[in-house]
Amino acid sequence: MSIKVPADTSELDALFKDLEKFTANIHGKKGYPQNPVRNAARAMAKVTLQEAEKLAPVDTGTLAGALQIKPLSVRYRDQATRVGNSKEYFFVGAEVRKSRAYYITPLELGWTRENARYDGSHFILKAAQRTAAEAQQTFVQRLRKDIDKIATKIHREAQLRS
Repeated sequence: MSIKVPADTSELDALFKDLEKFTANIHGKKGYPQNPVRNAARAMAKVTLQEAEKLAPVDTGTLAGALQIKPLSVRYRDQATRVGNSKEYFFVGAEVRKSRAYYITPLELGWTRENARYDGSHFILKAAQRTAAEAQQTFVQRLRKDIDKIATKIHREAQLRS
């Protein structure tokens, strides 16, 4: 299941332009945040995860404990990068095979069977909607922090060379 939450990205344009300037300087060097966008996206997903844990239906606590953040696999991320469509996606949910929360999908999305119907609690969707503004701010702050860290290191290296 993929949840898209609309957000105003006008502040991000300047940050991405700055980030493009730094890309050539940091690629593969130790001590630099290697992927500031991925770091910022993970921080943003963490905000949603924390809200989802609060909203998760609680019976035994297994569901809230099984929730996790997981990035899209490298293979798919690299394919997107090759075609110039690089995006960072993070899965917020429970990996059914590794947890006892096998019931997360019908609980979140609902189910229908013969004469019974459950519409779903949609707690992950609600968490994403409730935290959209805060998650966006977190993304911008983390991205700025990493860009500032890169700029400081580049400036220091330039001073040492001269």
